[in-house]
Amino acid sequence: MSEKTKAIILVSLLITLLTGLFLYEGVSFFTRDIQQQIRVTEAEIHATTAGLQEFSYQPYVKRIKNLLLVKPQIPAAFATGDRQRLHEEALPIYRALIEENPAFYVMHFHRPDNTSLLRMHWPDYFDDDLSQVRPMVVATNQDHKPRQGYEMGRHGPFYRVVHPVFYQERYIGAMEFGIRAHQVLEILQKALNSPATSYFSSSNLAQATRIQHSPVREVGGGYSLFTHNQALFEQLPKSFSPVAKDNEVEIGHKRYMVHALPIFRDYQDQAIGGIMVMQDITPLLAKEKAFIQRFIALSLLLIGSVVAVLFLTFGQLMKAMAREVERRQESEERYRQLFEQMPSGALLLQPAGAAGSYLIKAGNDAALAIEEPHQLSDRPLESLFPPDQCGDLHILLQDAAQSNTARTVPPFQRHQGKLICQGAVYPLASGEMVFLYEDISQKSAMEKERRQLETRLQRAQKMEAIGLLAGGVAHDLNNILSGLVSYPELLLLQLPEESSMRQPLETIQQSGQRAAAVVADLLTVARGVATSKEAANINEIIDHYRNSLEGRKLRNRFPQVELSTELAADLPPISCSIIHIEKVVMNLITNSFEASEGIGMVTIRTASRELPADFCADQTNEAGEYVCLEIHDNGPGIAAEDLDHIFEPFYSRKAIGRSGTGLGLAVVWSTIHEHDGLVQVLSTEEGTAFRLFFPALAMAPLQPEDKAALADELPKGSGQLILLVDDEQQQRDITSHMLIALGYRVEAAASGEEALELCRKKEYDLLLLDMLMGRGMNGGETFLAIRQERPKQQALILSGYSQSAEVDQALAAGAAGFLKKPVTLAQLGQGLAEVFSP
Repeated sequence: MSEKTKAIILVSLLITLLTGLFLYEGVSFFTRDIQQQIRVTEAEIHATTAGLQEFSYQPYVKRIKNLLLVKPQIPAAFATGDRQRLHEEALPIYRALIEENPAFYVMHFHRPDNTSLLRMHWPDYFDDDLSQVRPMVVATNQDHKPRQGYEMGRHGPFYRVVHPVFYQERYIGAMEFGIRAHQVLEILQKALNSPATSYFSSSNLAQATRIQHSPVREVGGGYSLFTHNQALFEQLPKSFSPVAKDNEVEIGHKRYMVHALPIFRDYQDQAIGGIMVMQDITPLLAKEKAFIQRFIALSLLLIGSVVAVLFLTFGQLMKAMAREVERRQESEERYRQLFEQMPSGALLLQPAGAAGSYLIKAGNDAALAIEEPHQLSDRPLESLFPPDQCGDLHILLQDAAQSNTARTVPPFQRHQGKLICQGAVYPLASGEMVFLYEDISQKSAMEKERRQLETRLQRAQKMEAIGLLAGGVAHDLNNILSGLVSYPELLLLQLPEESSMRQPLETIQQSGQRAAAVVADLLTVARGVATSKEAANINEIIDHYRNSLEGRKLRNRFPQVELSTELAADLPPISCSIIHIEKVVMNLITNSFEASEGIGMVTIRTASRELPADFCADQTNEAGEYVCLEIHDNGPGIAAEDLDHIFEPFYSRKAIGRSGTGLGLAVVWSTIHEHDGLVQVLSTEEGTAFRLFFPALAMAPLQPEDKAALADELPKGSGQLILLVDDEQQQRDITSHMLIALGYRVEAAASGEEALELCRKKEYDLLLLDMLMGRGMNGGETFLAIRQERPKQQALILSGYSQSAEVDQALAAGAAGFLKKPVTLAQLGQGLAEVFSP
């Protein structure tokens, strides 16, 4: 035998061996490919079905509860048994639900004795006994608990939600929603683009006496399925059982893999039916058969022609093998990309060791991004979850494996602040498990921020509405109070010290000043702090209030309440309106004394605090150094339901008129807000602490300044001529008398137009302008008009409003100052003296 023959025989044998091995590998590849596609389809069905049930039916559990809360007319009509009224109240909602979801059909009202009061779709049929046909209704009437689940009715399978109904704390019956179960089937067929139907146990389906769906066919195992006039389901063999595993059938020269999921479970979690999806695997089998035929023919051709074309055939064979390897790699890459590019995190798990323990076989890119390690393979699943979560997760995995049914993983907190939700686990035929989950920590944070922004917007809108009301009320009240404050002061100047009328007049004046203080609080809430700010030390403000007449009166009023201070030294100053901050201190200390209920301890603390960004973010402040003022009492605390409302105007648990006006904490909130500060309230049964944070100034602590005492005598004028402009006769009379008493000459005008005409005829040393006038030009417009003709004309603004944009505009145009009504004789004299001082 020649060497050439030996070589030819050896190469032929080698080619035959390689061809056989390659053929075997090719067949194995296609077998795995078919199995993989079946598993992918099965996984897609599981995931799609779980999501459909979660989002198609579960919302109705909350919606029936919310309906009973927001529509109290329905329980009221239900309680009286007024069927007509109940029908009228529920009909608009029933129609809206049907329009929203055509599968929605049932809205029933059942009495506690299991008889029907009203069917919205059939209102003329009532009083029938449901004891034998509505087990969910019977159970709810027994224990008054809500239930949901699938149930077979006269009109076919429904997903039912039964909720107990109470009226005035009395149980009056149950309300029921019903959605046709075929809704899931219709959505599933569109999502998968595969034939699908539903099946039920024949005993359950017998209850559907009024069913109007497509024909029903009985199959093996005591089950029936809806064919929907589809020949594919009508040709299933009679012995076919939906609950059998690995169902593969041949219909019309085609092979199908039948995926059956028992998703229709009643309120006791017992399966009454499910869905069935037919996966056509004929193209996959044909592809495998064609592959085998091609390789057999190729091997015979190669062996037959090896002698003649050995070397050429060898080269062609190598090229063919390379092409097949490339095709295999492309197929594997295609399925790998499908797994990797899923938007949700996906873990492929395989059982390991003890029951319920799993090892991560693979994880896609989304899972790597959530978990952040570079490698997930071969790690135990427990390594990704906190110990307190592993037990529940093992139970879910074990339950899914035993029942061969997908299970939903409830939301829970993960490590590093991550929150996982919409998780699901489902088993594969191989015994492996697929775990899908998402990281929604960022979404949760955005939702929290949205709610906070909505809350702040609602509060701002509420304060703006109150501001519109309070501004007008305060203006009118200040004009009225001018008489109570100013006239007594003018009369007191003319009375001797021993006059018996001095005390009544002083009482009238003090009452007017107290009323003016309430109006000032109202304006603070409505318009904010409108006075200028200066650098101040919070400790000095606290000490000033403690030593004031109001502070002493408060301690005398509550002699058994101890007031202690823990004031930090070397506090940085803050920029504030001292009078408003002292008002805040007074309101909070007064509340703390009253909360102590006669006996207790009130503590005032100050400190310098460095606040981080996350602490300031909720109130949109910047991180940095703040001065903290804390006022703590050991009273019974603030009820939880009151904490969200304590800063609202007129919201008070105290007796209005006796203990306060309901504006105290509203003034606190408005003042701190205007000072770019933060408020924190901590309250328990052992006491309440209000913490106020003010931005610290970057400068040395303030040193107290000596201020000259007010002179005993009022600053007097020297006969300067003043034009008083006010649209109210009473205000012109009051202010004119005050100006004359201060040594000035006065002329008055009732409108801006009249003042403009007088200024054209005569020169005045000063204009005293009311800002808001009922008709014609307001004070600011009057001043601007007169300034056009007399550029050097001086003016002083006098108004019942707080300083506003109009006042600021007049001051910017050259007005000398602003005084707020009601004004005292000393305030008016001092303001005029500053204008006329050289």
